[in-house]
Amino acid sequence: MRYLWMMMVCLLLVACGDKSDKKDWEDGQKLEQVEDTEEGTVLPEHLDTCQCDLLAFNEAGTAIYKDTAFNGKCHSYNKANGNKYEERLYLQGVVQWIKYYNNFGELITQYDYEDGVRKELSANCDCNKIEYKKVEGTYVAYYDGNVFDGYCRSFYPKGSQVYQEGKFIDGIKDGMHSVYDKSGNILTFEFYENGELINKNGKPIKGDN
Repeated sequence: MRYLWMMMVCLLLVACGDKSDKKDWEDGQKLEQVEDTEEGTVLPEHLDTCQCDLLAFNEAGTAIYKDTAFNGKCHSYNKANGNKYEERLYLQGVVQWIKYYNNFGELITQYDYEDGVRKELSANCDCNKIEYKKVEGTYVAYYDGNVFDGYCRSFYPKGSQVYQEGKFIDGIKDGMHSVYDKSGNILTFEFYENGELINKNGKPIKGDN
């Protein structure tokens, strides 16, 4: 009788422990889901992830993945070393931001978008019409005979797809300068600080340029 009583007590303790563990696990799952929201709008379980070159775009410019408007993040990788250099966030097929990284995974720059249009970029010159003159050892950009200050952007023939774009301050390259393929995927990019090339395709540049 004593042994039967001890067995019943053991079974009761085990059952209580299982319920407690299960509750802790469920609470942990709920906490994790609440904390890992994407800017408070979309839960992570609702976000897809894919490589950016797998996205298709309809006539309205909406990103399509698996026959539906893409809702998630896509990534692009350097073919030479496999490192991620680009990340985009799409909600209902509309881009929200694009981030670029160096070869060490550090964020170089981020472009934010509103209604699919990049906020801080206002192209005011065709890149193909910029001329460069060497002034005191530095190449300075000129447009229509004047030192160029602003953004340039050029397009593929017979289309609206951007081919290249970049920013200039007082004729000197600054920030990101990018070249794209006909699908909008970045082919190559260079990052400048006050005319100095510091990063090319995610790889830091050392020494004088």
